[in-house]
Amino acid sequence: MTLLVLDTTDGLPHRSDRDTNWRLKGENDGGVAPDWHPGSEQYRWLEKELGMAQRESKFTFVMFHGAPYTSGLHGQSPGDGPGHEVLSARPIQSLTPLFLRFGVDAVFNGHDEMYEHAGVTWEVECPDGSERHHEIHFYDIGIGGDGLRGPVEDVQNPEQVFLAHTDAPEVYADDGVLQSGGKHYGHLEVNVSQDSTGKWQAKIDAVHIFPLLDVSGQPKGFERRLYNDSITLKAE
Repeated sequence: MTLLVLDTTDGLPHRSDRDTNWRLKGENDGGVAPDWHPGSEQYRWLEKELGMAQRESKFTFVMFHGAPYTSGLHGQSPGDGPGHEVLSARPIQSLTPLFLRFGVDAVFNGHDEMYEHAGVTWEVECPDGSERHHEIHFYDIGIGGDGLRGPVEDVQNPEQVFLAHTDAPEVYADDGVLQSGGKHYGHLEVNVSQDSTGKWQAKIDAVHIFPLLDVSGQPKGFERRLYNDSITLKAE
């Protein structure tokens, strides 16, 4: 398994439609934040490491802060003002073709303080020249701290597979006690193992800490639960 971590703090050029931090200058704009676009040192490193992972690893995972596929606040276009966001992650979608080309399995992000899963599918060329159907799973795992947000009006994520805000509605018993659902703090759990036939698999579960409440609404304990969004990846 390969896990690559990127710094996508700042896009280039400064204050453009490719900028991921409206208030921070990048290395080519008089600042220090590293460039991640094609031609940059970080991009060349990424391309080399992805090629090595495709040849040698069963699974390839990538991690960086901003979720490129989200229905949250940071899914708005870069800029300042209504319908724009000074910390937009939307420009990072430009890395998706590279991820697809090298068969990345999943991308882990945060930034928007909610749980959302998106899937991007394309026909990709394999190292031997053949083509195959490939899907990358993008996870916005912003449920580890701070507040818990929901989607933003007029921000659409057509690649969305699961959103806790809408796909895990709260269910209450007759006495008014919460039984299931809702937005809760948690994490994403990835377990890589061999199945009964010896083939490698990676099971990805969205874990949340569910509060067990009494009739007065006070917590009497907590329980580890999963959102209904578990998947299992199979190595080729």
